[in-house]
Formats: sequence, C-alpha cells, structure tokens
Amino acid sequence: MSSTAFPVLASILTSAKLLSSPIGTLTVSCAAMNNVMGWCSLTLAGTFAKGSGIAGLWVILISVGYVLFMFIIVRWSINRVHTFLIQRNNEINHSFLIGIFLLLSLHHRFFCDTLDIHSFFGAFIVGVICLKSGQFTLELFEKIELITVELLLPLFFAASGMRTSLGSLNDKLYGDITVVIFAVDTLAKFLPATLMTKCVTKRSWRFSTSVGILMNTRGLIELIALNIGLQLNILSPRLFTMFLIIALVTTFMTSSLLWLVYL
Repeated sequence: MSSTAFPVLASILTSAKLLSSPIGTLTVSCAAMNNVMGWCSLTLAGTFAKGSGIAGLWVILISVGYVLFMFIIVRWSINRVHTFLIQRNNEINHSFLIGIFLLLSLHHRFFCDTLDIHSFFGAFIVGVICLKSGQFTLELFEKIELITVELLLPLFFAASGMRTSLGSLNDKLYGDITVVIFAVDTLAKFLPATLMTKCVTKRSWRFSTSVGILMNTRGLIELIALNIGLQLNILSPRLFTMFLIIALVTTFMTSSLLWLVYL
C-alpha cells in the first residue's frame, strides 16, 4: 500500500514538463527512496512468509552478507575490469558484455534460490551495482530495455491480467471492502505526504497537495509486489484483484488530479 511507481511518476512529470522543477525533484527523490525501502520490506515479508521467525532472521542475515559481497567485491571487480578495458580502448568488449548479462540473468537467480531469497531482490541489487556511465552502459541499457519493454513487460501484464478474478468481487460486500481499502490506501499516502511537505518545505498548500497526489502513483511497482504476494500465498486471489484495481485507479487519476490542482 505504500509503494510509489518511480518509472510511472517520472513519465507523468516528464509529460507535464515538471521533471526538473522543484516538485519534480522532490517527488522523484522520495519515490526513489520509497522504492529501495519497498524492495527491502518486500524481501522481509517474503522471507517470513516462507518459514518461522528464526528461519526468517537467518535469511535476513544471509541477505545482508549477500548485499555486502555484491557491493564490496562484485562492484569493485566490475569497475576494475571496466577501467582496464577503457585504458585499452576496448570498452565495448563482447566478453565483458556477456559476463554482465550472465550476472543480470543467471547469477542472482542461482544465488538467491540457493539462499532462499526471492530472485527480484537479487536482480535489484545487481542493477544497483552495475555501471551507470560510459559507452558500455548505453549499449547495455539499450539491449536490456529492448527485451524488457518490448517482450517481457507485456507478458508480465498479461500474466497479471490472467491472475485477476473480477468475478470474485461480484458480491456487494466485497465491492464495499474494495472501496474501504481504496480510501485507506489513498489517504495513507496522501495525508502524510501532504502534511510533511507543508511542514518541512514551508511551501504553499497547492505545492504540498500536489506532492501528496503524485506520491499516490503506483503502477508497475505495486503490480510486482502483488504478484509476489500471490505467489507466496500472502494474498488470496480476491485480495489480489482488489489491490490490482486500486493500483490501476490511483495511477490513472494522478495525472487528472495534478492538472486540476497544480497545472
């Protein structure tokens, strides 16, 4: 319920030409921190859902060790190899590119399954430690984005749609519950974001309200969390459908409310 979709938020701000404005900088920064905390929280939830509290604590300790290993050893190794290739004027090295692809696709999957951590956490950590500048990064991102956006992302949305059971909400009681969850979900993000922005930045209520509206953007991030919750049997198909509808509605209404309040 607390997730904010960083990519969708950036897209909304870009289309409204607010990405470089103060409100854009503030909300994107908050969304980035929200995403990191969200992935970590989701890892904890998945860990405790798989076993007892002791087992969960053990997996958490292993996860901390895994993160330290990736940031200290693997990140240092990638940077050293990249620097060496630049010195030899061979930055776009095919062997290095294949190695990074294997790291992104297979390494985290193998280690996370071995350590009993959900593979999304490993993929996120590998993405964080990867290079963020240079010609190599541009080449890598283009290839990954092509596969992800054009092939894997539509398949993910199709799978989410297949898991959605609108028929499970045909009772008035479940419809009312969905409305209540929607109200709690929206206000739990809107009110704290608005009030904290007003208290900390001392800006106008118009600015603070717009921040609260933008932080209610969910989209892809919540869909990923919901699918993981369904896989781990934390969510029932009916509850999954409720949250999916709420995620879509709150995302769709963000642009309209932002236009009414701020633009």
